[in-house]
Amino acid sequence: MYVTNNYLFSINVFGIPLINIFAGTTGYFLWVRVYGFIPKEELLKIHRISKVMVLPSFKETFGLVYIEALCQKCRIICSKGQGISKDFINKPFLKVVEPDQIDDIALKIEEHLLEDDFFHVSEELKQFKWDFIINYLHKQCFREN
Repeated sequence: MYVTNNYLFSINVFGIPLINIFAGTTGYFLWVRVYGFIPKEELLKIHRISKVMVLPSFKETFGLVYIEALCQKCRIICSKGQGISKDFINKPFLKVVEPDQIDDIALKIEEHLLEDDFFHVSEELKQFKWDFIINYLHKQCFREN
């Protein structure tokens, strides 16, 4: 854990390609943990204790990891035009950034940390439930013209 501006935090880095980039930081910075592949159950545990997930990406077009984090009440920071940035416009649990603007990313993290701990996303996430998707597709495919 690391303390700055009265915040106690750690950074968890996920993804096999990122291991090489962050490999040297784990021994030097004890508050940085680097994971390669981890089982879904372990990822859920980490999401549950996390307050913010930051995924600034140049190429992430959707990604279920956003939805999984939201289901665990983890706020999201993602890139403009990527991930779920178009699906949840002006929602308090989502902030969008340019992926190369580090100062803006830091500001958005701090904004999320200052927000109330409770937020409700069940209605917004309804569109990602399989029964809702199946019913929607069934109506689209079999509607009478």
